Amino acid sequence: DSDIWIKRVQTLKEYAAAKIVAPTLPPIDTPPLAKLTIKKFNFAMDRDEELIRRGTEGHMEYFFKIDDYTGPKREIVGDPKSWIALGFRKLDWTASGVMFQLKDFSDPVLEADFHLSGTFGFGVQKTVLPYATSTVVAMGERTVAKITKGLNPAKIFFDASWKFDNVRLRWDTSFMPAFMRFLNGLNRYSPLSREKSPAM
Repeated sequence: DSDIWIKRVQTLKEYAAAKIVAPTLPPIDTPPLAKLTIKKFNFAMDRDEELIRRGTEGHMEYFFKIDDYTGPKREIVGDPKSWIALGFRKLDWTASGVMFQLKDFSDPVLEADFHLSGTFGFGVQKTVLPYATSTVVAMGERTVAKITKGLNPAKIFFDASWKFDNVRLRWDTSFMPAFMRFLNGLNRYSPLSREKSPAM
């Protein structure tokens, strides 16, 4: 009987108040698509003393150590002037009691403890025209400025080891609709690409 279900939904709304995430964000009226719980979390990222001492030369040497690029433009990639920013950090990350749940399911899909350690790198390469985008900014009532910014590719380098303990993974075909809703929700957080290359 539809009247029964309507009454149940109305009662649920009365007792389940909207969740306030932050003062500047609208309240969440519906349950989250997924929930990630971590009981214990420790994260550290530090600069390597040896890389600090050696400066740019050390960073470029480490870059080729983990990337080992041998293409035709190696001399360009290996030139420090080809990079706006390039740096590496030591990473140590421990998490225990990690639990991932999907909406409408009390049993978690994943339970695990893990430890990650290694080196994390981030670099931004320089670009030249036509790989750039422009925008017009008002500088007053009668003046505008055209700002051109290069589409500088950002690259992430990761040289690390993962150690997992007490891993429990559950899967059932009934998880699939909730999992697909979760993936579709993630798409809202990825901006549209500004890459000018033709679509493949």
